[in-house]
Amino acid sequence: RDRREVERETAAWVHWYNTRRPHLALGGITPQQAENQHTTTRKEAASTSLRKTQD
Repeated sequence: RDRREVERETAAWVHWYNTRRPHLALGGITPQQAENQHTTTRKEAASTSLRKTQD
């Protein structure tokens, strides 16, 4: 195998690992799903903290 083939196969494996393989440490979801949940939670928290309160 040449270097490019190894790089392609490695990139494909990393993509599979992060997008298709459930992880027990993440509650049975993929790393991509965990990242999406984290990002959504942070956006919601930022949105909530920036709302004006009425007196």
